[in-house]
Amino acid sequence: MSNDLDEPEDDDAAAVSALIDSFRDAGRVGDLDAFMANFADDAVLMLSDRLGDANKEDVREYFSFLTDHAFDQKISKDEIQVCGDWAFARVTFDGYLNPKPGIEGEPSRVVSRHFMVLKREQDGMWKLARDMWIRPSEQYGPVIARG
Repeated sequence: MSNDLDEPEDDDAAAVSALIDSFRDAGRVGDLDAFMANFADDAVLMLSDRLGDANKEDVREYFSFLTDHAFDQKISKDEIQVCGDWAFARVTFDGYLNPKPGIEGEPSRVVSRHFMVLKREQDGMWKLARDMWIRPSEQYGPVIARG
């Protein structure tokens, strides 16, 4: 098990870590296409505010706010495990959703904790295949990601 992975243990763990970083990087500039490129075509997500599963197109619609907003987030990678062509990761994203210039609105704090399942595609690239997340309640106090 790796905690707060500054130096992943092997090339596959490093590639999975980089994929997780690419979600943050795409969110920082509000690039919906780059954000969506990280998902496998058959991705299934269990969203915290939805009873049923979401597929990749549902996820694109869910994150369509990235056309007008950008995330300023930190990531805590609490665990990454690689098992052949599959991997899982426990991750916390913590930061603010900010309107892009020219868009009205105030920044809002967004914290989400994820259990991600990733798979190596035929081309050797890692993609997010499954994701289940929660948004911790403020009643439990601040959740601050490390790194």
